[in-house]
Amino acid sequence: STNPLPNFFKKSIKALMKKTFIPLTIGGGLTNLEQIDECFELGADKIILTSAVKTYPDLINSCSSKYGAQAVSVGIDFKKIYVGNKNKESYYFSYINNGKDKFMSLNEHIKFIKRFKFGELIMTSIDMDGTGFGFDKNVLKLLDNKIRFPIVLSGGAGKPQHFEELIKNKKISALVTGNLYNFLGSGLQMLRKKIVDKGVNLRVI
Repeated sequence: STNPLPNFFKKSIKALMKKTFIPLTIGGGLTNLEQIDECFELGADKIILTSAVKTYPDLINSCSSKYGAQAVSVGIDFKKIYVGNKNKESYYFSYINNGKDKFMSLNEHIKFIKRFKFGELIMTSIDMDGTGFGFDKNVLKLLDNKIRFPIVLSGGAGKPQHFEELIKNKKISALVTGNLYNFLGSGLQMLRKKIVDKGVNLRVI
């Protein structure tokens, strides 16, 4: 038996598709290929799988085989954990199920997903997400320069300076923000101008 997408979810996506013309990535609780089929039928350009890496790992390659690896993003939600009372050391761990359950160390998680076929890795800092205080730049020190898939960093951007600090970093392919778009009416235009002024070549829109 299959478990179709909830009606409220489908209604939300349909409403969104009527108002936007940008590429759309859909995710959140996807557990089977039938649900993913529905996402693409609704107009998704990509789907993102995060907790499924543990609970339904075969789903990643199944989706890539059907739609192409470029249509599949893998998400990692990560958090910094401090250990010890004095001179605390910090370690990065990944979390699943909306950040409720610790999964494994971030290094091990990145190694684990190398067995799958997908188009990009979206890494979101649970600590920084929604704060507007900036991206977790320290996590980039853990990333191997030889990682074959594009890495997108998310969580914490609140002003153009946060993009300027990382936009030319060769370990990442893209940066994500919702804060600048949702709370600043001209956030997109302001951000693009700042980045172009820094000599980064962006497509004209």
